[in-house]
Amino acid sequence: MPLWKNSQKKLQGGRLPHSGLTTVSQKEVNHARRKWQESCAEMGRDDPHTMALLENMRQKRRAWTRTIEKAKTSHWKQFLDEAGEGKLWKAATYMRPRDSWGCIPALKLGDREVTENQEKAQAFMDSFFPTMAPAQREPLAQPPTELPWQPLSEAEVFRSLKAAKTSTAPGEDGLPMLIWKRLWRHLGNLITRVFAASIDLGYHPQRWRSARIVVLRKPGKPDYSVPGAYRPISLLNTLGKLLEAVMARRLSYYAEHYGLLPDTQFGGRPGRTTEQALLVLANAIDRAWEITMERAEQARSNSDIVIYSDASGRQGHLGAAAVALDDSLETTEKIQIQVGPMERWSVHAAELIGILHAINIINKIALQRRRSADTRMRSTTILSDSMSAIQAIQNPGNKSGQQIIHAILQAAANTKTHGIAVRLQWMPGHCEAPGNDTADQLAKEAAIPGKTHPFSPLLSRERAHIRKGIHAQWEREWKESRNGGHLRGIDNALPAKYTRRLYGSLPRNRVYLLTQLRTGHCWLSTYAKAFHFRDDDLCFCGKRESLIHVLLDCPALRDLRRELRGKIGDAFNSMSTLLGSSGERWRGRPVNASRAKTVEAVLDFAEASQRFRSRAPRGQQDKQGLLGHDRPRRGSKFV
Repeated sequence: MPLWKNSQKKLQGGRLPHSGLTTVSQKEVNHARRKWQESCAEMGRDDPHTMALLENMRQKRRAWTRTIEKAKTSHWKQFLDEAGEGKLWKAATYMRPRDSWGCIPALKLGDREVTENQEKAQAFMDSFFPTMAPAQREPLAQPPTELPWQPLSEAEVFRSLKAAKTSTAPGEDGLPMLIWKRLWRHLGNLITRVFAASIDLGYHPQRWRSARIVVLRKPGKPDYSVPGAYRPISLLNTLGKLLEAVMARRLSYYAEHYGLLPDTQFGGRPGRTTEQALLVLANAIDRAWEITMERAEQARSNSDIVIYSDASGRQGHLGAAAVALDDSLETTEKIQIQVGPMERWSVHAAELIGILHAINIINKIALQRRRSADTRMRSTTILSDSMSAIQAIQNPGNKSGQQIIHAILQAAANTKTHGIAVRLQWMPGHCEAPGNDTADQLAKEAAIPGKTHPFSPLLSRERAHIRKGIHAQWEREWKESRNGGHLRGIDNALPAKYTRRLYGSLPRNRVYLLTQLRTGHCWLSTYAKAFHFRDDDLCFCGKRESLIHVLLDCPALRDLRRELRGKIGDAFNSMSTLLGSSGERWRGRPVNASRAKTVEAVLDFAEASQRFRSRAPRGQQDKQGLLGHDRPRRGSKFV
């Protein structure tokens, strides 16, 4: 809960306990301060009586401050004790960390740094209001008729004033909207005449167009030394804002009453909602589907036979089906194919297999008609709801499922040699078309373990399946291994491309330092004692010298730690974030600028602390021989 300033205004209305006691204490402080001020005026500041009054006033003020703090603490505890459903989340918002209201730091403009307030203001102006290209003015067409303009009325202005917020921040004149609401009965007629004159003369006073720009931080930005991390708030004079509200209301009325806006415009219009825009979009989609369905029905009526194909999945397996319906929508021929598990097959491949077997149904029906001396087929249509499969057949290339596509093209060519034209057409899926629904149901029934087609699994899916199995085995071995526990505590994700990018962006000496931090194999006392390089594992401050102690707790590094916190902000709250952990949501993604900046700042801290390097300088001799500059020999002591 944020601490309030010591002010009687925070205690008005009995919002805090002991408010009566606090009011009495404030009266005593005010009385003592007045007596001291009177004594200063009569006897001077150095008079003993005046100094005694000053000390008395200070004591009463301290007592008043302590009373307020006790009241705040008591109220906060009472609030938490009585917090039920609905108040608990409100308490959580009180405890949320607030942004500091400090001064704006030095701003970076390219290669230079801006520190003066005037230069900062100019940098913000250039960022908030960049120079725009000159507009290409075109002659405006004269409207066929002039719209009637009614004189401004006092009731119209009052309606906009009543709708305005009372707590609106004022502009340079410092007059809030509350002033005009309270004085409307006295100044309403005058304000209306001023507004009417401004409209009739086409003159908008410069003072009403001058704004005071307040700069606010955008929350959650990693770097507040760039102007883009801030947003402007324009504070205009409330009287000018009232005139703009009146004009906006009137222009909105004209646009609606005279139909100046298209029916598809929903933003910024009264009585229009997002739901209406979504309904218009849904109607457009339905109309497009109706056109597609009409084309499919026309193709079905112009074809001797129509085949529906579809693919579907169930319980981790894929199935495909093709079905032929007669005029009474009864099934005449059908084929169900068990494709295989989803780990090795894709829906795209299953759709292609369904189309292939639809051609097989065409050949089967054509053969039956030739044997029975029935009417020969001249044209057939295959309807599929997979646009990707149709496009792959239309434009074969180096894409997935080439073996199946080649078989489809070969089967279609053989059918064409018998004088039967095959047409492949898309139709929307799950649109209550009897043939499509029947094919979908048959495909679901066929999606059971097994295989009833001659094709081998797709190479791309097979590679992905093998890669997934290797990755799962690697992850299992990594998590069950007795080694690497320190690194898993920092970054529980498997080493991936992001790890290579993280180390690859650093020079060799910093890679060596980052490896110490992430693996725990470093020159700290805890590691040195474990390998008998030291007799104890204590830090200079007397505490156990661990990685967490050095980065977060050691009092000897307080100044460096304060500098580190200023550079990385909220990233300081997590050891994983400090050392470049990917986390599950960052797995496989490139190292972004904020993570790289955090790691660089931590490495600067580690170098400045002089804890993560050999205690023995290059070439130093000890009693047992040469230690070297990097790695101490077993049994030696750190210097």
